Amino acid sequence: MLRDISQDPTTARTLQGAGHVEIQNISRRGFLGVSGKAFALALFPAPVQAFTRFKVRGSSMPQGLREDPLLFVSLTADGLVTVIVHRSEMGQGIRTSFAMVIADELGADWTQMRVRQAPGDEPKYGNQDTDGSRSMRHHIQALRYMGAAMRQMLINAAAAEWGVDASQVSAGVNEIKSASRSATFGELAAGAMQQPVPRFEDLTFKTEEQFRYIGKGSILAIDLDDIVTGKAVYGADVALAGMKYAVIARPPVIGAKVLSYDSEAALEVPGVERILMIPVNDLPIGFAPLGGIAVIAAHTDAAIKGRDALVINWGDSRHDGYDS
Repeated sequence: MLRDISQDPTTARTLQGAGHVEIQNISRRGFLGVSGKAFALALFPAPVQAFTRFKVRGSSMPQGLREDPLLFVSLTADGLVTVIVHRSEMGQGIRTSFAMVIADELGADWTQMRVRQAPGDEPKYGNQDTDGSRSMRHHIQALRYMGAAMRQMLINAAAAEWGVDASQVSAGVNEIKSASRSATFGELAAGAMQQPVPRFEDLTFKTEEQFRYIGKGSILAIDLDDIVTGKAVYGADVALAGMKYAVIARPPVIGAKVLSYDSEAALEVPGVERILMIPVNDLPIGFAPLGGIAVIAAHTDAAIKGRDALVINWGDSRHDGYDS
């Protein structure tokens, strides 16, 4: 849940510098306790009067970060605001939280928000690793910038259309106003998308009191219905032409190497096509493979049966004496 720690005396603490974000660990039990009715995320914005940039490590990751609103946000004449999410949804609610931050800074109505998943294209979208619970840590500043930039582009489009200075135009919820004139985001969408992207220094940002979604606990996961009813597409649902399936016989103990193995029975299982040895690594594993014997087959059932038919002679490991 995006929650204001200033209102929670059990978690509040002073943060150095306006606009900083505190990442606070919560237990799995605690997480489930607060997420029954609304999407939850362990991200707690500190009170801000102004949005001040601070460095995040995401910029040093391969392909870095992108923050072009024309790349990640689009407005259309029907009033819809579409957000491109370039990180994978793995139950952390990132599709919802990305859209929520942009909606708050932009001033969009949540019913008008839509999310589209980006393809894998890091040169275009920046780093797309989904690990380490850092998607929001690395991107909340970029998301706020993009939402505020798109809001200003709507204001500038209205000012140009009405022949007034942009300082005489203001943004409300899904509406731009100047004196007696007003227009919806949809009515100004085409003109706004043609506006130059403003610089960070030229933008104003919402204060915490102006947020309508962040920290309110009222927004359900944007794809909750698809997930619950099975309409969502998971990695295991994807089938490509000629795709093979693999099941790996893992070492019984970390670091145990294969002394010898017999794959004759495994290769006789209908559908099994190939047996491969994967080098075994010792601790610390990090991102290296655990290793073992991989059975590659035409379908999952054959791969599982082939793995079970392997005869493997595992060597000793220096971790043999450990237990849990």
